[in-house]
Amino acid sequence: MLGWQLIIRRGAKRAPFDDSVNEQRVASWRAALGGTRWLDDLVESGHALDLGGNGYPCRYVVAVGTLLEMLQSGTPRSEGASVIGDDYVLPGTWTGDEDI
Repeated sequence: MLGWQLIIRRGAKRAPFDDSVNEQRVASWRAALGGTRWLDDLVESGHALDLGGNGYPCRYVVAVGTLLEMLQSGTPRSEGASVIGDDYVLPGTWTGDEDI
């Protein structure tokens, strides 16, 4: 599947997360290709910090107040192109539950 797995963790600083600490996980979901556009918009407006990455992973820091405001209306929707795989079709606006 082409897309993103988004994992929100609390207490993040500018250093990498310790992925073995599951207690820090606040929320998670999967999204289509445009699933990080809302984070890029927050970076552009100065409300988030992009820590970089190549997609495995990309890391952002967002203040909890900003994040809560974003999530009040639900999980941010993807805004990407549809993807047709060998055995699936994924609409560009698809957002799904986490499956880990």
